[in-house]
Amino acid sequence: MSTAVATARPGQVLADLLPASRVRDLALVLGDAALPGLAAQL
Repeated sequence: MSTAVATARPGQVLADLLPASRVRDLALVLGDAALPGLAAQL
């Protein structure tokens, strides 16, 4: 039997992989706004 090993730091999220900038913040806000809009169309 094998065990899984997590390579990410505890508490790290996908946004932490992108460099901190206003572009990242804007992309996260737009993505967060678009997801419910797209899901509502289903």
